[in-house]
Amino acid sequence: MKHIKHLFFFLLFFSLMGCEDVLEPEPIGIARFDAATAITNVDEAELALIGAYDGLQTQIISNIVQRDYYGVSFAVAGDLIADNLLATTTFTSYTDIDNLNVTSDNITTERIWNAIYAMINRANNIIERAASISGAESIVAEAKFLRALGYFDLVRTYALPPTNSASSPTKDLGVPIVLQPIEGPGDLQSIGRNPVSEVYAQIVADLQAAAAGLDDDNADGRASKWAATALLARAYLYMGQYAQAASTAESVINSGNFALNGNFASNFTTEFSGESIFEIDFGPALADDNVLARDLYDSEQGALQRFTPTESIYNAFEEGDSRLTATLGNTDIPYSVSSAFVNKYFRLSSNDDNFIVSRLAEMYLILAEADAMANNAVTDKALTALNTLRERAFGDATHNYGSGMDLTTFLAAVLNERRTELAFECHRSFDLLRTNQVEAATGGNPLKYIFPIPNRELQINGDVMVQNEGY
Repeated sequence: MKHIKHLFFFLLFFSLMGCEDVLEPEPIGIARFDAATAITNVDEAELALIGAYDGLQTQIISNIVQRDYYGVSFAVAGDLIADNLLATTTFTSYTDIDNLNVTSDNITTERIWNAIYAMINRANNIIERAASISGAESIVAEAKFLRALGYFDLVRTYALPPTNSASSPTKDLGVPIVLQPIEGPGDLQSIGRNPVSEVYAQIVADLQAAAAGLDDDNADGRASKWAATALLARAYLYMGQYAQAASTAESVINSGNFALNGNFASNFTTEFSGESIFEIDFGPALADDNVLARDLYDSEQGALQRFTPTESIYNAFEEGDSRLTATLGNTDIPYSVSSAFVNKYFRLSSNDDNFIVSRLAEMYLILAEADAMANNAVTDKALTALNTLRERAFGDATHNYGSGMDLTTFLAAVLNERRTELAFECHRSFDLLRTNQVEAATGGNPLKYIFPIPNRELQINGDVMVQNEGY
C-alpha cells in the first residue's frame, strides 16, 4: 500500500483555496479559509483531506517552519511535563513545561493549541463542503476521525480528564467546540469553553460515524475503521466508561487486522508494521518532516538532543525487559542522564520517523485496565491481556503476573506497563492525570499538568473564555 508523501498535495491544496493568507494565524489558531467554492467534487475533497492530514505534521507560517503538533511539540509534551523526559534545551518555553512553570503566554503551548485548531478547521471544511458530494462519503468519515483526534488531543492537554478527582472551579471546563469552518476573524467572536462532557460526546460521535463510514483497511498513513475504533476505546478509557472501553479494545484485538510484532523494536524500525493501527506518515520534505530524532536521539550521532530520558523512566524497566534497549540508548553502562537518549526516533538524515498514534499493544493495555475496572476485580481476561505484552517483552512466560493480585496492585502494574510499553508515544502525563497518580508518581500539582488557555484567546474572547485555575 502506498505511503502518503504530501508536499505536492499540500501546495496544491492551498492553491485550490485561492487565499494567499491562508497560513496566517487567526485568534483561535484556526487557519482562515475562503472556502465557499473550494470543494465541489471528489477530487477536490480528496486534496482537501490530504491538507487536513498535513495539519498533523509541519506547517510553514509566515516563512517560519513550525512543528507544533506531532512534528515534535505536542508529541513530546506528554512525556516532558511528566517524569519521562528532561528539557536540556535553552528554549524557556520547553524548560518551563518541564518545570511546571508554564504561563499563559508560553509560545509552545500556544502553538500547540493553534496547530490543532488549524487541523480541525481543515476537517470542518471537508465535513461541511463534501457532505453533499456523491462518492465523498469515506472522505467525510476520515475528516471526522481527524476532527475527533484533534479534539481528543486538545481536551486532554488543556482540561482535566473526567476521571481526575482534583478539586478546581474550572474542573468541568473543556475546550471550545467549533464544528463549522472559520472563514475570517468575525467568525471567532464570543467563543468560550464547552464542558468536558460535551467535548468527549463530540469525540465519541465523530469516531462512531468515522468507524461506520470507513473500511477495515486504508492506505498507509490514512485512517481506517479500526483506527477510529481504537481511538474510541481510548476515549472511553479517559471518560471512565470502562465496560465500553474494554469491549471496544477487544473488538480491535479480535478483528484479525493486526498482530503484535514478535520483536518490540520492529514497531519503530519498520514503518506501518502489522501492529500499527494509525501511524502518521512523515516525509523528508520540509512541509512533511518532523524533528523527533534531532531532539531526542544520540548527540554523538549529530542530534541536538533537546530532551533526554530521565533516570526514572530507566528504572521503570525490569531486568531482562527487551523494551529497554529499544526505547533508550546507552543503557549498557551505569545510567547517566547526560549520555542516555531515546531510541524510538533515529532517522536523523531524513527527519521522517513516523509517529504511531495507536498500535495493538495499547488495545491490550486498555483491555487489561478497563476490564478490571469494570468488574472491580482482576479478571482472567485482564490478566491475560497484560501478560500477553509481558511475554513479548521478556521472551517467555517467566515474568507473567499470577492470579491472586489485588486490584490496586494490578492497576499499578498496568500503569507501569503502559509507561514502559508506550514511552515517548505521548501518553505518560495523561495516564498520570486520569488515574490520579500525578502527586504519588512525581509530587507535582495535577492542575499544572494541564496547559493554560493561551493568553491571546483570553484577549479575543475574554468575556466568555475562562482560564484554568492556577494560571
